[in-house]
Amino acid sequence: MKQIFTLLLSLFLIQSINAQEFEVREFVKDPSDLAARRYEKRTVNDEPCAIVKVITNIQGMRFDSNIGIVDVEHKEEGYWLYIAPRERRIRLLAEDYLAKDVEMPEPAQENTVYSMIVVTKGMLAPPTDLVRITFRMNEDNVYIRSGDRAPVLARSSNAVFDVPKGEQTFRFIKDGFAEVEKTIDVQDDQVVNIELEPGVPSTSLSLPGFVIIESEPPGAEVFLNEQRVGTTPYQGEQIAGQYNLMLRFPMYHDHTEQFNLDEGATLTLPTVELKPRFGYWTVNSTPTGAEVLLNDREMGTTPLERGQISSGAHELTVRKSLYHEHTEHFTIEDGDDKTFDIELEEAFGQLTVTSDPSGADVFIDERKVGTTPFENSQQPSGSYNIRVSKDLYSDARDQVTVSDGEETERFIPLNKNYGTLNVEADGAQIFIDGSREGTGRISKNLAAGRYNI
Repeated sequence: MKQIFTLLLSLFLIQSINAQEFEVREFVKDPSDLAARRYEKRTVNDEPCAIVKVITNIQGMRFDSNIGIVDVEHKEEGYWLYIAPRERRIRLLAEDYLAKDVEMPEPAQENTVYSMIVVTKGMLAPPTDLVRITFRMNEDNVYIRSGDRAPVLARSSNAVFDVPKGEQTFRFIKDGFAEVEKTIDVQDDQVVNIELEPGVPSTSLSLPGFVIIESEPPGAEVFLNEQRVGTTPYQGEQIAGQYNLMLRFPMYHDHTEQFNLDEGATLTLPTVELKPRFGYWTVNSTPTGAEVLLNDREMGTTPLERGQISSGAHELTVRKSLYHEHTEHFTIEDGDDKTFDIELEEAFGQLTVTSDPSGADVFIDERKVGTTPFENSQQPSGSYNIRVSKDLYSDARDQVTVSDGEETERFIPLNKNYGTLNVEADGAQIFIDGSREGTGRISKNLAAGRYNI
């Protein structure tokens, strides 16, 4: 029995040693965020939920709580947790991670948003709400220091930074030029002009080292201390010091980490396996040839072949003339492969119009559509005014309502609006109002009125 207990304890210790740990960098109430009111969900007791926005790049996270999670939505920046009012604790779970219980900043309040930043212990927090600053300088090969981090070399006269919103301080350093310091309250993307003038910089730079950065897939944007320096595979000389590395690639999660570069050293970082931030989708419809829109953006017509789609919440719209529009909301998790088979509902019925006598013109809402017997097997559903018209007969009118998938028939008898004129004149040509109608004898239907014979 003692041996079994020792074995179980050893297995637990091995698991604990190999497991990664969650680190919560921030968990705060955000009274300015109205998402919980705008996208309100309710508990089984019909109470408005609070939302915990979990900002993370950890995939496959799961969540639990004392009262129970009402709903979880996978978003581009992480997860939205809908929780019940008065909830006090959130439990974080993921494969190969130790479970972690996190206390709420306060007992959860109705229609309130809370923000939690979660990272793997020892890793950088995922970037949120980054704003792009482009510096245009009158010199190239300028070292730019963002905050207190190591300065990064901008080889051209333009430098691009992706930084969090708020006040940021930058220093521009180049041999033979006076150092420039610029503090910017960053709220939106902007372009800033920097003029360097001859002089002596006040900052002494460390000696450089050499760094090599690769990713899979290649072609990811490389940011060192928030400055874009190129794409993977990247090789470059940089001043020795501590660096925050961020790799960005469309449809993949941003990768962030820290490294130290020593003077004169060549540092080759392990190849970064970027984590996909997409799944796959296929859209079929009956009938085919329907237009597909994703988040109001046209994507093509059905059948829409299997393709990539970014993880997160989406709105799918499928529409085709004479059919009811189909709209649904769905969520894609990383690696999902979803197929949508959509049966569009008919928005038409069959309309048949006959008359006595036949051959009468048929007008629907005063637009001529044919003659009796008239049939349209795909008449759009709705109410219509029908007029039937034929020479020597009074027009007849009716109203019809066509319903989805149903047959609607209208028989419309026409009233005569004429008399019959018989004329006999042996051997004579007979004219009516100057128009020759025959010789000797005629019989003609005429509308009521006066005529010259």
